[in-house]
Amino acid sequence: MKRKITREFIVMTLIAIAAAAVISTFIFYRVIREELLIDFKNCAKLIESIDSSSGDIPEIPGLRITIIEESGKALYDSSADTGQMGNHRERPEVAQAFSEGEGQSTRKSETVGKNVFYYACLMKNGQVVRIARDVSSVQAFITGSLPLLIILCVLLFSACALLANVLTTSFLRPILKIARNPDANVSDGGYEEMKPIVRMIKEQHELTMRDSERRQEFTTNVSHELKTPLAAISGYAELISNGMGDEDDMRRYGRDIQRNAERLLNLINDVIRLSELDTAEEAVRGFVPVDLAAEAEKSCEMLTFQAEKRNVTIAFEGSPGEKCIVNGDAQMLSELIYNLCDNAVRYNNPGGSVTVSVRPSGNEVLLTVKDTGIGIPVKDQERIFERFYRVDKSRSRETGGTGLGLAIVKHIVEQHPGALLSMNSIVGKGTEITVSFPKMKGE
Repeated sequence: MKRKITREFIVMTLIAIAAAAVISTFIFYRVIREELLIDFKNCAKLIESIDSSSGDIPEIPGLRITIIEESGKALYDSSADTGQMGNHRERPEVAQAFSEGEGQSTRKSETVGKNVFYYACLMKNGQVVRIARDVSSVQAFITGSLPLLIILCVLLFSACALLANVLTTSFLRPILKIARNPDANVSDGGYEEMKPIVRMIKEQHELTMRDSERRQEFTTNVSHELKTPLAAISGYAELISNGMGDEDDMRRYGRDIQRNAERLLNLINDVIRLSELDTAEEAVRGFVPVDLAAEAEKSCEMLTFQAEKRNVTIAFEGSPGEKCIVNGDAQMLSELIYNLCDNAVRYNNPGGSVTVSVRPSGNEVLLTVKDTGIGIPVKDQERIFERFYRVDKSRSRETGGTGLGLAIVKHIVEQHPGALLSMNSIVGKGTEITVSFPKMKGE
């Protein structure tokens, strides 16, 4: 990266120096030409004050002076025999002088065979005085200055290349420091404009590290969770294959195998679902109006049998006559409600209850799942939505929980913009989890 930036700086420097040299040469040439033009005009005024017929026109070194009458015939020329010169009436600078009072051009002279800069001026006596100078002398002057210009460009390029390297090093120092040591403190160096970039890089690094640790922990937990029911199934299968146990034992082994197989299947399904939520594109594209109350009532009906098996009552409390429509993914929202209710049933006490309510509140719709279960200690409440985190691991295995239900709930809430998840729990008295959704506009 450093080499690339330095190389780009050097390329830009070369382009800038080349452009500056070309522009400087062009400007230099224009300045010299303007100076020549001023000198030519002064010379023309001097000649006009002299009677050209007297032959007293002074010879000026480096300049060619020609006097031309209106017909185009050359009356006087300081560098050529007028008898051998053709008619000059149609020469660009002469024609312009006769029509406009002044004229100038740069062209190859037919008389001397060189590129010449001409200036012609109409005098009061009706004749045109033309002054010319060989352009090659100007070009020779510029060419003579080229070695100095080249040396200057080389020195300037060297200085810019050195400066580019220094600036690139200084510019990248905070990033290179983070690259070598991501935990390094970079607040004391670099450019002010670089600090947000450096902070973003550090945040991305920390996020990547946390994500990597979370995935590693998830992989370890999945391996452990899969190993437990598989070991139980394998053990019971071995007992059955070896004929160890009577008929009652065989039934018990079968029930345990079935229970662990169900737990294994639930675990695999939850892991797959979490993976889908992790890699899913924005769910907003598939959002539709969803009646949250209807979804909650269906979840309660689905869990009634399971609740009865655990001696737990589950009931839905709606708001008659009030609409509770939200914008969301119907399948995800149904899954969210089911997981919250299922969790409340599993971790309840015999004779306990689960109350599910959906009600509008201002511009929001509130989904609340309240139970009279074991409750969650304050120290565990922040982590309860982490994958495989359990407050009571032994009870979780006993109830068949995978430890992923609330993690799925959290993912679904995050997929719905504006949705918020909150929890209130007291050990021994129960837990209340509330999810608020923005009410759909127009409802």
